[in-house]
Amino acid sequence: ETARALFRLGDDKFHQGDYSGALDAFEAADEIMGVPTTKLERARTLTMLGRLLEAHDVLLRVSRIPVEADESRAFQDARAEAQTMSEDVAARIPSLRVRVQGLSEGADFDLRVDDAFVPSKASRFPRRVDPGLHLVVVSATGYATQRQRIDVAERDSAEVVIDMADDRLAVEGDGGLPIPVLSLVGFGVGAAGLIVGSVTGGITLSRVSDLDDQCPDRTCPAAVADDLDEAEVISHVSTVGFAVAGVGVTVGVVGLFFGGSSQDDEAVAVEPWIGPGSAGLRGRF
Repeated sequence: ETARALFRLGDDKFHQGDYSGALDAFEAADEIMGVPTTKLERARTLTMLGRLLEAHDVLLRVSRIPVEADESRAFQDARAEAQTMSEDVAARIPSLRVRVQGLSEGADFDLRVDDAFVPSKASRFPRRVDPGLHLVVVSATGYATQRQRIDVAERDSAEVVIDMADDRLAVEGDGGLPIPVLSLVGFGVGAAGLIVGSVTGGITLSRVSDLDDQCPDRTCPAAVADDLDEAEVISHVSTVGFAVAGVGVTVGVVGLFFGGSSQDDEAVAVEPWIGPGSAGLRGRF
């Protein structure tokens, strides 16, 4: 009785245009009964929601239900209609082929369509999808991840081309590091300098605080001379650390500004310099 009530509820919601509600009811009824009529209505509702792949799968399951000797006329009619609908839905299902270009020879890549991973061998062939908007994501080591949306219509055979060449992360060049890599290195050096400067600066403040207690009126006994020298050295290290951080960030920013440009004769060159208690940047732009 519960299954029949769910089936009637699904039928009411379907005719009211509430296809999501109808699907919930038909699925619940089908889980209880699992007969041709419940699967047929479940599939019919899925087609109204644009979920053709799932609808086709449900319709194929109807043919796998064993035929009973005393099967009712309703079940026989549902089988026949499911067969006809299955052929129609199969013809409506579109396909999507993703063609990836711009990779170096032998380079591997990962392909995902709507968050579903596509094995490398299968990626060369068209993939059946539901009609509507789809997100294609291609990633490969040494290349920027590419994302592209494509709207696929029913019965369509769509193709999307993902060109990785323009977004390859530069790892080689003429006469030195390419700007994108230089930018990464610069920011890395800046981060390291900031850490060194912060740590040694903290040590310096701690040492100075201790020495203040031992040096009233700014006059220190000979016994703490070594501690004074050590504190001064650490202070210089902290200063240089912060200077290196500034240089690194500047190099990184230069890389970002000039990363998309190319110059034949006058290449962009950046060279940091560090001296006692100071640091700087010189280059050709």
